[in-house]
Amino acid sequence: MKHVRSVHIFVLELVLFLFVNGCFSDRPSGPSSKQPVLRVGVRKVLRSQDGSIQITLPKGWKEDKDLHDDAVLQASDRLTEKYVIVLSDSKEDFEEMSLAKHSEITRGSILEGLSSPQVTGPVELTINGSPAIQYEIRGGTENIKVVYFHTTVETSGMFYQVLAWTLKSRFEKNKSDLQEVTNSFQESAMAPSSK
Repeated sequence: MKHVRSVHIFVLELVLFLFVNGCFSDRPSGPSSKQPVLRVGVRKVLRSQDGSIQITLPKGWKEDKDLHDDAVLQASDRLTEKYVIVLSDSKEDFEEMSLAKHSEITRGSILEGLSSPQVTGPVELTINGSPAIQYEIRGGTENIKVVYFHTTVETSGMFYQVLAWTLKSRFEKNKSDLQEVTNSFQESAMAPSSK
């Protein structure tokens, strides 16, 4: 009886050890990870390779490098069909560009690829101290109906597109996670600034 109790205590201690060290670790996930993934409780902070930006992933999400070739950050919860990518443009590459104009141009690129697009917005936001504009975009692509949150964020030196999406049938259920990951976007002090 004493032996059985000590085994149960050992197992409980092991589970607690793994939970504390696994869920609250701030080490990169995996030895060859190029983009650090930090754990905060059950949420993970995914940072860009250069450390200039980050998003916080809701439970179940993970880094996903197969979504877009030019994305600075990309993650998904494929089991529940939730996706996000972050694209960046330096302000140095434009002569005159506003937040609204950048949103219009990048939104237009998405609309070109959709059948029967419907756009709702804009909604003006502040995301971690930076001005942002968000649109909801619905449409079909390759015979699949999807809903996107297209959010453009302006910082001192950059424009960022945070594009989060899911299937139309799952939008109401997935909407809060898509908003959560979008609103978690932030630029670090290491990010480029305008000169």
